[in-house]
Amino acid sequence: MSHHYSEINQHDALYWVARGYPGGVEGLAARMDKSAAVLRNKLLPHVQTNYVSFEEVSVIVEHAEGAGVPNAKLPIQALCWRHGMVAIPLPEVAREDLPNTDLYEALCQVLAEVGDVSRAMSAALADNHLSEGEMRKLEREFEEATASVMVLRELLRVRAQRDAERMQRLRGKA
Repeated sequence: MSHHYSEINQHDALYWVARGYPGGVEGLAARMDKSAAVLRNKLLPHVQTNYVSFEEVSVIVEHAEGAGVPNAKLPIQALCWRHGMVAIPLPEVAREDLPNTDLYEALCQVLAEVGDVSRAMSAALADNHLSEGEMRKLEREFEEATASVMVLRELLRVRAQRDAERMQRLRGKA
């Protein structure tokens, strides 16, 4: 019996990621200090006797990311998708650079990303039909727009924290 794997099924996605780890499931099991047979049973969708815990999922994703496995976060994204949510990787932002970043420049980036969504949508719907490939491109544009909003949110959060600390210092001097 063969199993049809789906990237939107969190169990299938976790198995794919584990198989993509250098050395496959055996290599990952060794890294996790587990038996390869036990880990394989936990990962196989049709085995109902063993289950991975949340912690094990996180460890597998962390190890896969560290090893450069493509789409290492796919199991998390698939789990969110199942529950009507979306997990979007946030861009790396150096905390030490945040207070010096221009908030208006970050806002302009958000607006530019929303413009990219609009252009991609217009292009996709020009023929009054939306293909799967066009939808994938739109998904990427939406993820980039959402990530830029989250960067702006973090910049504002850091600014508020910095301003609160400055006010505390001023009150202390008064």
